[in-house]
Amino acid sequence: MSIIRAARKSQFYTLPTATIDDDRLSWEARGLLIYLLSKPDHWMVQVKDLINRTRNAIGKSSGRDKVYTILNELRAAGYIIRSFQRCGGNFTGIEYEVAETADLEAGAEYVRSIEQKGRAPFPENTETDSSAEDSPSASAPFTSKPETLDSTESAIKIEKAVKPTTDPLDEKTDQDQGADIDSTLPADYPSDYPGPASSIFRAWRAYALAIRERYKLWPVYNSKVGGLMGKAVVRIQAATPAAVTHFVKLESAPSLVDKLHPVTAFLMYCESYAVKAELAAQSKKRADRAAVAVQEAERASASAPQANENTKSTPSPASAGAAALSALKTRVGIPSK
Repeated sequence: MSIIRAARKSQFYTLPTATIDDDRLSWEARGLLIYLLSKPDHWMVQVKDLINRTRNAIGKSSGRDKVYTILNELRAAGYIIRSFQRCGGNFTGIEYEVAETADLEAGAEYVRSIEQKGRAPFPENTETDSSAEDSPSASAPFTSKPETLDSTESAIKIEKAVKPTTDPLDEKTDQDQGADIDSTLPADYPSDYPGPASSIFRAWRAYALAIRERYKLWPVYNSKVGGLMGKAVVRIQAATPAAVTHFVKLESAPSLVDKLHPVTAFLMYCESYAVKAELAAQSKKRADRAAVAVQEAERASASAPQANENTKSTPSPASAGAAALSALKTRVGIPSK
């Protein structure tokens, strides 16, 4: 098993708070993840070793099935990635890599692969005794042929994504469903889009409405695009709705239009779109203020009393005298003060 994380400057390891606070993970999964990340780079481990680590636990120890379940929970969350090692076309082993930040795309792909096999992600499972190491229960979630985690390092780059974004398994309460719902949404707004309890609700709503306005259709939503949008939310936070609206409505490069402004393209330069959206908003505010000033000036001009023609053409005695004195000084060569 390879450990991938930020470089350490001392014997102490600092884990990102967002990883510890990842509420997709059970307490067991968080504990095992922290344990694995505390180990040196390229540290090798076997499932049997992980089982033995809990034999003296004050509480309930973890058997083989439980350890595999936790490992696969971390795979589904994107913290562990499995790869098959081959040499000359021959299978040589299985490599697991552990990262301190989640690869949401890899996690979503793993969950899809499980669902395509007709197996529910994380069904209820009865814990097996820690001494029963020979044969995992057939009904245990995500268990398959036992695999040892002792192969060599592979150079798989882990794409960083800190916070979970799609929550298809989350249960939403009635209160959650009523929060932040825009009553002006079209009647045909798809019901399978993220709800108000989702962290990408506002961003996806803005994207979907902009796509509908430009292309007259609703964008397809699935866990992959939800994960991509979630990464944008992590990177630019509350600026995401405005940025994605600017991206769809105002960016007209042929490559974007041809692909109907995909979320992948937005994620690639989402910080740039956030800045552009902010600049556009500031420009609009200045234009609005200028328009208001012009309107106020026009109203003031219209309400001012109009002078008659005689008044306009007849200079006041003071101004007439000043003009005559200036002309006289010019003729006699006296400089005006």
